[in-house]
Amino acid sequence: MKQSFIKLVYAELKNIINMKSSKQQQKKETQLIDYFKIVESNILYTFQKIKKGYERD
Repeated sequence: MKQSFIKLVYAELKNIINMKSSKQQQKKETQLIDYFKIVESNILYTFQKIKKGYERD
């Protein structure tokens, strides 16, 4: 009885830890995606400025 209870508690704790790390992983991935979107828009803006500069010349 004790051993099966301990196994059950251990399994639940493991699930909680896995869920928490999964949520943290998703949060990190979302932050990375947001960061790369900002980088992408900055690069596009920079190239548009360069292109306008060449078109004027």
